[in-house]
Amino acid sequence: MEAGGVDLGRKFVSESELEEKRKKRQEEWEKVRKPEDPEENMVKGLDEDETHFLDEVSRQQTLIEKQRRDEERQELQEYRISFCSLSFFHPSLSSSVQPSIYIQ
Repeated sequence: MEAGGVDLGRKFVSESELEEKRKKRQEEWEKVRKPEDPEENMVKGLDEDETHFLDEVSRQQTLIEKQRRDEERQELQEYRISFCSLSFFHPSLSSSVQPSIYIQ
């Protein structure tokens, strides 16, 4: 029982067999590879434009998040003010209505 040169009846493959297969695969790749083809396992780093773009995206996300927090803080402050006004003008309601969020 062989598939691709490996005996499927065996559970383990030796390191030398793996290395032999890697070399064979690399040799086959070298035969068919064109000069403009990328090297195998090549990793490309980010260029300056890409890093500037990602920095700008990150900065924009931070600003949007800050704006959202500020708006939320403002809405909660307005809620507190309206609740205090309600309890001042209608003291009977203040004992039955309690704010669920306290902002300091």
